[in-house]
Amino acid sequence: MPGDELAFFTSAQLIQELMQRTTFYGCIVHAAGDHRGEDWQERLFHVHCGPALSTAEASRLLETISERIDSVS
Repeated sequence: MPGDELAFFTSAQLIQELMQRTTFYGCIVHAAGDHRGEDWQERLFHVHCGPALSTAEASRLLETISERIDSVS
């Protein structure tokens, strides 16, 4: 469509944008570095929880994610 432009943003910029939105109801989990190997045990992750989530809600969500990761590996 005319006038539509494709914009490129870094992951950090996208995360910052979501964290500023008071309506964002979720967590973002991403690798701390560029890991291309298969060694999941050695990976470090950053977790960002949206401002709409309480600490208890974020904890339950991350626990669910953790259980699913354990069942896949």
